Amino acid sequence: GAGDSARAEWWMSEMREHRVETDVVTFTAVIHAHLRVGSTAAAEKLLHQMLAKGPQPSALTYGSVIGGFAAARDAQGAEYWYLQMVRDAGKPDVPAHNSLLSAWAKCTDAIRADHWLQRMPACSLQPDETSYNTTLDAHARCTDGEGVEQQFAALRGNSKGFEAVERWPSAITYAILMRPWAYQGQSGQVERLWQEMLSIGIKPQACNMWALLQSFAEAKPPRSQAALA
Repeated sequence: GAGDSARAEWWMSEMREHRVETDVVTFTAVIHAHLRVGSTAAAEKLLHQMLAKGPQPSALTYGSVIGGFAAARDAQGAEYWYLQMVRDAGKPDVPAHNSLLSAWAKCTDAIRADHWLQRMPACSLQPDETSYNTTLDAHARCTDGEGVEQQFAALRGNSKGFEAVERWPSAITYAILMRPWAYQGQSGQVERLWQEMLSIGIKPQACNMWALLQSFAEAKPPRSQAALA
């Protein structure tokens, strides 16, 4: 609960009172405690304090803050701290970059997600399964089944320009592709993607089964009623 982050802050104050060093690990742990309860303002305050007085934030510190802003659906905040990380550390890491992609995906801004995916090579970062799935998810949140499949084809084409991306596409990728069709009640399209997934050796997971069942639930009219008509 909210008391957890408050107690973490209190204990850090106690450390200072007793002249115990509060290093980057200590600050990062308290920042993480604030982010766990959604208090991005408190986390940001501590990060500003680190920048002003030390210790200097680590990649883990920045990554936690970027992820926290992403979870809060504050993509602009996530992007601000990502750019701050680049200025301070010189080079971001893939988890932080993926958190930024997630922030824009959760805000249904596929254009910004595309932008940051395309920026990865310039940042000397190799996109991974999460990078592609998160960007695809951004499109799935704001388009229909046909649109997200077109984006999938484009991403597969672009991925050939990088080193082989391990485990992509994956069962999660296909769950993202299935989701818009499932919400439209297009069970035939979901079944088609299921068979496609099997044909390339991907084992279905619970997320794929959910999409398949959801497509029947959303069917209009439901198949059982149509059969009785």
